[in-house]
Amino acid sequence: MSSLLTRLTLALCVAAGFLLPAGGCFVYFTAERLLLRNFDGILAAKADALITTSEMDRGKLETDLEVQEFAGFGSAAGGDYFEFRTPDGALLARSPSLRRDRLPSLSAPLTRKPQSGFLDLPDGRPGRALWLVVPVKSRDHPEGATLVELGVASDSASLSQTLHTLGMVVAGTATVGLLVGLLVLRGVVRRSLQPVSDLAKEVQEIPVDEPARAIDATALPAELVPVGRRVNDLLSRAREAIERERRFSSHAAHELRTPLAELRAIIELMAEWPDERTTEQFEEAQKVLKGLEQLLQKLTLLSRAEAGRQPVHLESLDPAALGEGAVERFRAAAELRGLSLVLKPGSGPLRSDPVIWEAIANNLLENAVSHAPAGATITVESSAEQLAVSNPAPGLSSADLPHLMERFWKKHSRHGEGEEIISHSGLGLSLVAIYAQLLGTAATAELQPGGILTIRVPWSRTEGTQG
Repeated sequence: MSSLLTRLTLALCVAAGFLLPAGGCFVYFTAERLLLRNFDGILAAKADALITTSEMDRGKLETDLEVQEFAGFGSAAGGDYFEFRTPDGALLARSPSLRRDRLPSLSAPLTRKPQSGFLDLPDGRPGRALWLVVPVKSRDHPEGATLVELGVASDSASLSQTLHTLGMVVAGTATVGLLVGLLVLRGVVRRSLQPVSDLAKEVQEIPVDEPARAIDATALPAELVPVGRRVNDLLSRAREAIERERRFSSHAAHELRTPLAELRAIIELMAEWPDERTTEQFEEAQKVLKGLEQLLQKLTLLSRAEAGRQPVHLESLDPAALGEGAVERFRAAAELRGLSLVLKPGSGPLRSDPVIWEAIANNLLENAVSHAPAGATITVESSAEQLAVSNPAPGLSSADLPHLMERFWKKHSRHGEGEEIISHSGLGLSLVAIYAQLLGTAATAELQPGGILTIRVPWSRTEGTQG
């Protein structure tokens, strides 16, 4: 894969390779046009001088010799050339430089419009001629004029040399400019892209497992500032994710260690004294295994939900019936701790996923039944607007609310006569937060006056939407 430096340099060189020759051609052809126009202007001025001093007398054309000398037509050994002839090609007069030769005609038919072009002069030199159809004064017809053809030619060797020199200069300048431009452009592009290279090197040197460094976005060019800020944002998220995963792994290991140690102790005890095995020991082992199974199930659900592999199937549900079923599932566990469950059912259809709704309700009620103080009342509101579970939480403060849905977060406190309360632990509320996101909503926690904790998951009553 080619580098950005190579691609930009190549693109600029291609552009320069096109623009420099194109600019050189423009300069050359513009200069050529100006030189030819100037050359033809000189020929036209000489032709005007000849026309002004010429006249027809008895079928013959007479010209002023002094004007011929002044205009450069007087030398018999060479110089400029002119020739007068009738429209049918008969010779009327010619310059001494032509001697007995005739001035070559242009290939195009002659009209009233002046015509010019390059030709070979009679003596073999390159030249340029201007042919015109002009009226000449006539002594035979004082009131009119006679139309004749006039050709004026001059040596164009100096003009050709000038154009050749101009072409060589333009071509040489374009070639040298292109070669120098290649070096200059690559240096300029390399220097301009240096901040990109520095940014790439700085990002590459950041450790994957320890993204603690941040990029100084203020030192970057304006075009790279959004990139630097975005990279810093991604690094910050990566740091948080890595730290969160480390805490999760540590807490998960801790949560698994205790029941596994209990199970190991029970098994070792039963193996050492096989004759003293009791039903209570087997029941205790089954209880520990059931807790391990529930913990692993929650870990699996959390992993599937975060990976987006948990399917969502929306159906029309009755929130009152769903709430009654959830309360009945936890009523026996609540009575064991002296807790009261109060249901506030709502009316109206609810469109949601029944499996995910049940998982959210189970985790909210399990959290409330596990952590509410003995003898408290737990209120459950199940309606088309929301699912909310409220219970006393004397050990919580407003500063604890942002941590409630973190995995394995715990806060120990004491209430009453030395009773220890674990305000929160495990994965239940983490699953609630993840499942709420799957349904297009968000779980929120608020601490009301009197230490009443309310965790609510709002729904949307719009048909066909998640929630």
